[in-house]
Order: sequence, then C-alpha cells, then structure tokens
Amino acid sequence: MELALEGDTLTTDLLLGSHPDTDRLFDHATTETVLCDCLIHQIMRGTDSLPIGYGRARYSVPRHLFRLTAQRDGGCRFPGCDRPVSYCDAHHLFHWRKGGPTNHDNLGMLCNRHHHIVHRERVQVKLLPNADMHFTWPDGRHRETRPRGKPPRPRPPV
Repeated sequence: MELALEGDTLTTDLLLGSHPDTDRLFDHATTETVLCDCLIHQIMRGTDSLPIGYGRARYSVPRHLFRLTAQRDGGCRFPGCDRPVSYCDAHHLFHWRKGGPTNHDNLGMLCNRHHHIVHRERVQVKLLPNADMHFTWPDGRHRETRPRGKPPRPRPPV
C-alpha cells in the first residue's frame, strides 16, 4: 500500500495520509497502522501537486511523469530525429542502475531506435537548465538539441 504524507506530518499529532493516485484520505488510525511496517520514500511534487520525482524509490516512469517529460520534449530528442512522442520511451539520462533518480529533470524522450543507439554506443546525454539536451559520444563528438514541446512553466517565487 502506498500512502502520501505532507512535509512534517510524521512529527505532528494530526496524522492524515492520502492515496498518491486517488488522493483518497486515510484516517489517523489507518495511517498509523500503515506506518508501523513500511518503507518511507521522499517524493518531490510540483506546484500542481503532481509528483515530479521519485528519486530511487522506483525505476519505472509513472504515466503522469512520462506525460510531463513528453510535453517538454515534444518527441525524440536525438539529434536529427523528428519522431513524435508516440514512438518514444522515457530514458533515464543518468542511468537508474548507476544511481540515477526517476525524476523529471533526469528523463528525456528517445524513440526506440535512438534509445537503443544511446545505450549501445554509450552516448552520454545531459539535460541543461534551459531544457536543451547535450549528447556526447565516446569519441568526443557532441550535439545539442532544443525541446520541441511546451517550455517549462516558471517556478513561483518562494
């Protein structure tokens, strides 16, 4: 069972949790029971309350995180490719098995063909702060691509 808790909820007397997919609230007793035998993972949420990162808590990319990445990238980000999102996988830029998180800023859309090329040829891919993607081949060649999707929304002031 998964349970979502906000901020410092674990240190307060009012212990309410919710299901992360449905937002169904759980009462104090149910929440306390679940917490007796559980693993706790931190999940980052965006301004719309949807998770934008799971860290190392999960490998597979949840549907909403896939859609968020697809919206930013607009299709395959490999240089010269114009494949739409429907042909793409969400690729962990810093590979999950090497410690990379399942977070929006560590994912990029690659069509199946280019996803295999990136792994087979050991192409390093980095997402830059402006959402450009930088590709570096082992022989030193490098290319950058711009996102074809919607630009990221600016973060509200803190």
